[in-house]
Amino acid sequence: KELGMYENSMIIYTTDHGEPFAEHGIIRKSHPLLYEELVRIPLIIRHPEGFGAGQRFNQLIETTEIFPTILDVLNVKVPPRVHGKSLLPLMKGDVDKLRDRVYMGYFKRCWRVNDYDWAFLLKFDKGKENELYDMKADPEMMNNVIDENPAKANELELDLRRFVANLR
Repeated sequence: KELGMYENSMIIYTTDHGEPFAEHGIIRKSHPLLYEELVRIPLIIRHPEGFGAGQRFNQLIETTEIFPTILDVLNVKVPPRVHGKSLLPLMKGDVDKLRDRVYMGYFKRCWRVNDYDWAFLLKFDKGKENELYDMKADPEMMNNVIDENPAKANELELDLRRFVANLR
């Protein structure tokens, strides 16, 4: 503000991961399970023109959205094969959502996909079972319902594997 740059600056605040506080018996962040307490992180954006000011959005987005958002603000074309999407249309109110599903992974030890209703965890450690959570009924992910919903688990696993296969 003292330098006169604040009014024309976009400010982005986020982090790379959350912290487990023994919600799932885990007390260290290096544990490879992508539960909500590890993946739900803050993303606060101050746009110089006030887009989205004072609003709280509850849409599915990924940290990969930050790069194309910055390019969009600068009117720079997004390079090919960039996975993220600009958040500006959401912030301006031009769209209701950017994605139907989001994807994340932890060093090939656990991958996760979720939509607005379900979260599926694909585990790679031998002897570890995959997990499925009903995010509407169980947002803290305490009740694995994979045995009761095998079709949904299979659908999300197939989608997750296709997504990863298409990454470069």
